[in-house]
Amino acid sequence: MYRRATDNEHKRPAPSRTDTTRWLSSSSEARMNELLFADYFFKYAPGDFLGGFNSRILGEAYTEACRYPNPDRVAGWWKADRMIGEGKCFFVERFPHPPCSGYAFPYGGSWVCNSCGSSNLKEPWWTIKVVKDGNAFCCYGLDFVNLQESSNFAFGDTFQGAIANYGKQSPYPRMSGIPGITQDEYNGILNEERIMALKGR
Repeated sequence: MYRRATDNEHKRPAPSRTDTTRWLSSSSEARMNELLFADYFFKYAPGDFLGGFNSRILGEAYTEACRYPNPDRVAGWWKADRMIGEGKCFFVERFPHPPCSGYAFPYGGSWVCNSCGSSNLKEPWWTIKVVKDGNAFCCYGLDFVNLQESSNFAFGDTFQGAIANYGKQSPYPRMSGIPGITQDEYNGILNEERIMALKGR
């Protein structure tokens, strides 16, 4: 038969204010290592503001996200851009498409290369965060742990410089600008030509 527990039975002590604060702090820090969207940062905001914020987080340029200027959407885009610049959130950065060195643009819910037309280009390593580190900037990916255990990071003298250096560590081979030929292959061809020339071919 069901019996209501007395005050002294099955009663857990209420967490102290210090414990609660520590839990909230640790959970917030954990969430900050994710790609977070507007609804995490702003509980009450106009839909257009949230849309503008999310479009910047997802890598859309201002000219793409705000083609039809709406004050709230514009404000949301710039708010996200400011938070990104302050190292407060992860965001998507579009890097060159390796086979043709073209750049992707958002189209139909995906990313399409503006050179070769390939679609579904968004890669996990495109999601990054850039933070100030002394006189330099550090750019790192989502699964970054620390400088000793991780390799998905790069430093630069400027915000954009750190992003550019990170992009050079792409998991794809660096392309030569000639379709289908990597830079290493291109260098190998040149070296073979030099060797043959030295041998008096």
